Amino acid sequence: MLDKLQRIAQSIQFFLVPSIGIGVGCLLAATTIIFTSTTHEGDHYLIPALVGLVWALSVYAFIVTFRNIPARKSEGIGFFQKLKRSIVRGWYWVVGVVFIATTFSAIFITYRLISIWIKDFAG
Repeated sequence: MLDKLQRIAQSIQFFLVPSIGIGVGCLLAATTIIFTSTTHEGDHYLIPALVGLVWALSVYAFIVTFRNIPARKSEGIGFFQKLKRSIVRGWYWVVGVVFIATTFSAIFITYRLISIWIKDFAG
């Protein structure tokens, strides 16, 4: 699983800078809407800005976290280096499982927010 996550993170690494830009843009949009909106109609783009922020943060965190994972095995290293590598890879396993769970949570949150947004503003 870790090697697959690393390959995915390395293959989508070109999304790193756009995710930062989209995240900053969505954050600025959301804060502007929150502090300047006086009516319900002024909040029209708040939910899409929050959804965009959640996904931009998720993509950024995924790429940064999983692009450099220690190799699975290496011959000729000592016991303590093997132990350290095993502990670090174990930690990445925990982070990977948590990341997969938060991705499913983000999908659920996105679905709920977009359905509320469509119900409120589209009809």
